[in-house]
Amino acid sequence: MSRQSLRLGRRLLLVSLVVAVLIAGGMAIARVQGVLSNATLSTPVLFDQGLSALDPQQIPAGWTNESCGKCHQREYDQWLASRHHAAALNENFVAQFSHRDVGRKQWCLNCHAPFNTGGEYLPTQEPHGIGRSFQQQADWLDRGVDCLSCHVRDGQVLVTNVTDKAVQAHPVRVAPELATAEFCAGCHQFRLKDPDFPDAMHGDLQQASLEEFLEFRANGGAESACHECHMREGDHRMPGGYSDEMLNETLELEVTARWQENLQMVLVTVDVSAGHVGHRIPGGEHLFRWLSIETVLEDGAGAAIVPPSRDVAVSDRADGNRTVTSWPQVEYIRFKPTDTRLRPGEQRKFSYLVAADPQRLSGALARTEIWYHLLPDKDAKEFGFDPKDLQRLVINKTAPVVSIP
Repeated sequence: MSRQSLRLGRRLLLVSLVVAVLIAGGMAIARVQGVLSNATLSTPVLFDQGLSALDPQQIPAGWTNESCGKCHQREYDQWLASRHHAAALNENFVAQFSHRDVGRKQWCLNCHAPFNTGGEYLPTQEPHGIGRSFQQQADWLDRGVDCLSCHVRDGQVLVTNVTDKAVQAHPVRVAPELATAEFCAGCHQFRLKDPDFPDAMHGDLQQASLEEFLEFRANGGAESACHECHMREGDHRMPGGYSDEMLNETLELEVTARWQENLQMVLVTVDVSAGHVGHRIPGGEHLFRWLSIETVLEDGAGAAIVPPSRDVAVSDRADGNRTVTSWPQVEYIRFKPTDTRLRPGEQRKFSYLVAADPQRLSGALARTEIWYHLLPDKDAKEFGFDPKDLQRLVINKTAPVVSIP
């Protein structure tokens, strides 16, 4: 074979390799785009469940949250006090995001700080230099989810109601989607993402707020959007699971304690119900958040009344009551291993029978506490927290023991 033929053969081989690479690359890009399309839920409005960051170029020069506050002082002040403002720099998020095994993913930032600088990264990639951004508390981290994130697209302010004053102040566009539950679902409903295929979503929903709200509406719920509870009178604090006031309004607790002469026992009854809510309790990050309901029977001096060990072991009785031999009795309201969360309007009863010396029942009472936990104890420790620092008492009720002989 001549040298000219060899050179021609090599050129043809090189061209073939280049074409093959280009075809493979094009197929890979198409595959990623296809997965992105399939991964996006059918309900996002303005946000896409963390698949992408917002483009800072959409914001006209000079537009800031502070400039919004000049005309919207009330809303601006409320936002400053909100969890949205602290979304990217609160202690819990920083600890989880900084964890090398489970954190440092671009998709976390896309929801917690939508105007981040990592727009070119795939959702499960680690943004370059992200550690320095947190150390320096970059401006886009400090803003969290801000006025511009929700209300500005393509240089226009999105509003549900156009006024002459608004038109004079800046370009506006009517965006009725702002008032829908689907708008909130753009960040508050998403699936876990598969690290082996960067843009896929799989498994359980990490948040299922919209799905649960639609279930609530299908079962006769009157509310039409999340805003009716979380943005009353336009409140831009948008309180939720971190608000004791909202939890006390949502969770109802009744406790009774009565001496049962025929059994020589005290019957303690705890009723827990979920009202004024459009999703299951606890909601939000339901894979992590949980409630514990702790009940104890105390004598007049505040000491727990513990029946002697020779009594019947803990057991469920045919009458629906539970015979117990130790306090406190703890019930768990959580997603795993079984979803026992309270549905809207649901009432749940726990009944305990405890043998007690009638002589100790003068001034005795039953005490029940509901505790709200942000993370399972194991996860809290993994992220460097004392589990007690991620729980808080939201309801505490007592009831005297009645009909004492």
